[in-house]
Amino acid sequence: MSEAPTNQAPDDFDGDQPGAHAAHAWMPPKQPAWAFALNFFLPGAGLVYLGRPLWGLINFVTVVTLAAAIYGALPPDVFERCAPWIGIAFQVGSGLLAQWLAHAEQGVGREDRQTEADE
Repeated sequence: MSEAPTNQAPDDFDGDQPGAHAAHAWMPPKQPAWAFALNFFLPGAGLVYLGRPLWGLINFVTVVTLAAAIYGALPPDVFERCAPWIGIAFQVGSGLLAQWLAHAEQGVGREDRQTEADE
């Protein structure tokens, strides 16, 4: 008879690992490049991929609100010239946020900070 799957961590789970979250710490780590790409093309999607749907919604609403505010604040001729660059800035910023969160969940860079603190 097979056992039913449980939501408990495996026996070798170390909850003190950098980036470990009790609910899904033993799941394979999410790829920062995927998080960046998803958030680049659709703000918030990379954050949903990382398991942070509320952050994804906040990111999407923020980007849309800022874009609408800029659209309303700039004269049409200035907006026409600046719109592509504004869009790229929002896309890159949103993508970098998701990439940074993915790296933070994996604990990337913590060893360097710990080494500096020990010195």
